[in-house]
Amino acid sequence: MRTWTGSETELGTLKTYTENRFNSRDGYDGEGWSLNFAWIQLGGLRVGKDESVFSTFTGYAGNVIDDTIVPYGPFGTNLISYYFDAGNGFSAVVSLEEGAGVDTLDSYVPHVVVGAKYTQGWGGISAVGAYDSNWEEFTGKVRLDVNASEQLSLFVMGGNAVVNGAKRLRT
Repeated sequence: MRTWTGSETELGTLKTYTENRFNSRDGYDGEGWSLNFAWIQLGGLRVGKDESVFSTFTGYAGNVIDDTIVPYGPFGTNLISYYFDAGNGFSAVVSLEEGAGVDTLDSYVPHVVVGAKYTQGWGGISAVGAYDSNWEEFTGKVRLDVNASEQLSLFVMGGNAVVNGAKRLRT
């Protein structure tokens, strides 16, 4: 069940979004109920539960054989983020995040994610970096998209992941 609202204000569009999932199988309670998204946004400022900016800003690897070779952050996290769109193809983001599961904050210092993107008709380039406050390590990834024709678009992604405190270069 999803809800989406939007209202114009003097400070920009005020938006809200929630997504609840109910899972059951053959009359047995599966995972039950989960709240996957619940955020409020005014202009570029978003507060609430969302997917990590590290996972979403550069885009996903898509339907490839193994999309886990490119590092992702947690898919559900509480965050405070700000998106900036210059309107000329350049955009940027900064996000303070709680993490999830084993990556949940273990101190008062949030995980910090920053990113920049430039898109045009030929394609685009995007980069995102993150500071994991639990491991006190930095990680990042870059994506290049090329529109070879109207029917064919190509991309390559590469990143430096921190896995249990050990850095791994992935492409």
